[in-house]
Amino acid sequence: MRRAGRLTVYSLLLTGSLPAVHAEELPRVLQVIPVSQPVPAELATPPASGQNSFGPEEAIQPLPENSAPSLQGVPGTAPITVSATETIRERYPDGKVRIEREVVLDHKRNYVNHGSWKMFTPEEKLLGSGTYVNGKATGKWVRYYLPDGDDKLTGDIYKDFTRPFTSEATFVEDRLHGSWTITDDEGRIIRTWEFQNDRPHGVATVWRADGSKHSEVIFQNGLIDGTASYWPADDSLVREEEWIRGRKLEPKQRKYHKGKKVSEGRILRAVDRKASDYDWWEGEVIPVALDRPAEDSLHGPWIWWHSNGQKKREGTFLAGNPVGVHTEWYSTGQKKVVGEHASNKRAGHWTWWHPNGMKQLEGDYINGQQVGQWTSWSEEGKSLGSVAYSTPAFSGEMLQGAGPEGVVYVGNPLPGQPIGGVVYPDGQMIPGQNGGTVIYQDGQIIAEDGTVISPTTLPGPVVEQPRASGLLMSLPFFRNRR
Repeated sequence: MRRAGRLTVYSLLLTGSLPAVHAEELPRVLQVIPVSQPVPAELATPPASGQNSFGPEEAIQPLPENSAPSLQGVPGTAPITVSATETIRERYPDGKVRIEREVVLDHKRNYVNHGSWKMFTPEEKLLGSGTYVNGKATGKWVRYYLPDGDDKLTGDIYKDFTRPFTSEATFVEDRLHGSWTITDDEGRIIRTWEFQNDRPHGVATVWRADGSKHSEVIFQNGLIDGTASYWPADDSLVREEEWIRGRKLEPKQRKYHKGKKVSEGRILRAVDRKASDYDWWEGEVIPVALDRPAEDSLHGPWIWWHSNGQKKREGTFLAGNPVGVHTEWYSTGQKKVVGEHASNKRAGHWTWWHPNGMKQLEGDYINGQQVGQWTSWSEEGKSLGSVAYSTPAFSGEMLQGAGPEGVVYVGNPLPGQPIGGVVYPDGQMIPGQNGGTVIYQDGQIIAEDGTVISPTTLPGPVVEQPRASGLLMSLPFFRNRR
């Protein structure tokens, strides 16, 4: 029997805890009771949705438009039929109805499910029902998990509830969209999910039989993204976890052998981002692994210390990239360097000091490149020279369009400098500078007169490595000009 209503959610909601998830997929057990006269799988199946595999930046796709199809069979909600509705009944060996469904002939003379669909147990009890439109599950579907002969939904979170369980969900062209709720025979809610276009999107909650919450997790576009809360049965303190795009955010602390702290902050764990392949009809959860980040990523405020307890460095990171102002100190407590990071590049004013407190070097950065007047001093305060750097020819980021296309601002370069510019969101000139706009398309910069400027002639930014603390705040290359 074809998989039905497969959804991608985390398997932790089935167990109420965070299970170990391996990269390989677990075996699927999806076959229903065999019959003596099999029928085409596309006719005798509950709703099925495609398996999802989604990455960190994939956006939720819009639902299919309900446009009328053409005679070539373009999908839509209007019937693409050339016949009246027929009722087909598939039977058990003893003659009792197993599946009753309505079908029609499409324009290619193929039978497709269209209308009511029902499945019964050998004891003639309703097992599930719903509606098809042109072969796709549409609208409200219901699945019943009966007291006898049904081995689904038997985990610990279900043991205190009363069977039969009722699972209700809404489908839009084979995709779960909206609320999915499981209740027991007394009407008590066991689990609730919110879905958007076949992916968990919103709050998912597991309840206890006494009406208290067992767990609550927030999903965004199929991944845990926010706070996951767990309430112990003994009413002890709630346990909370923070997740960002499917990666768990955990505190991290290192210490010297004498017990003093080396560093302290939080990291995004370098583990497989976990999702689950869900079968709505069978109630099965199959853990699957998505991409694995190469290493743990620093995230949020971080502090480092010297072995003598003096603060060594302090700054903030965003998924491994330094952001905002970072500061370093010598072991004496004397300030060593202060500078700002933006988009993983040096930006703004930077200053270095000698161990004796005398200023060593200062200047400005734009997009990771030195600009303007830079000056260096000896430990005695004697000037060692200054260098005037021109504005970088190509700086900033693509703020309009999804590269390799977008609008780039081009300023008149200094003599001997390649033409370039600073990205500006609306394509207008930056105040106080001369120049015009160009288009960055297919990896080429095209000027207003049609001239193609190869971006390879433009100086690129220096990419910093956030884990290399010494390099991150190190002195730039500086050649004195007497």
